[in-house]
Amino acid sequence: MIFAPDFSQKWIDAWNGRDLDALLSLYAETIQLRSPFAKVYAKDGTIRSKAELREYWGEAMRRMPNLKLALVACYSGHHALALHYRDDSGRNCIETMLFDAHDKVVFETACLDRLR
Repeated sequence: MIFAPDFSQKWIDAWNGRDLDALLSLYAETIQLRSPFAKVYAKDGTIRSKAELREYWGEAMRRMPNLKLALVACYSGHHALALHYRDDSGRNCIETMLFDAHDKVVFETACLDRLR
């Protein structure tokens, strides 16, 4: 069972530490991720596997080596989590995640208060 504060802090720490393997360990092989930024890598804005997610986030980490995220809040649901964080530009982001029976993320969508 997912404990939202622990999961959220692991997620933030992996991003801030540029630990792609730690970050990807939280995801199922069949992950689907939707993000406004994913349109650069997938025409419809949907990443459809852990391999695609590795490529997408690996490039994001390369392009934004100084990106820092700060956890604002996390909200628990039934096999679901909404993670609210702020990036170093002050932009608010909410990642909504759905989990499988093994507590791996199978679906995620990113919502941002503004695009840059």
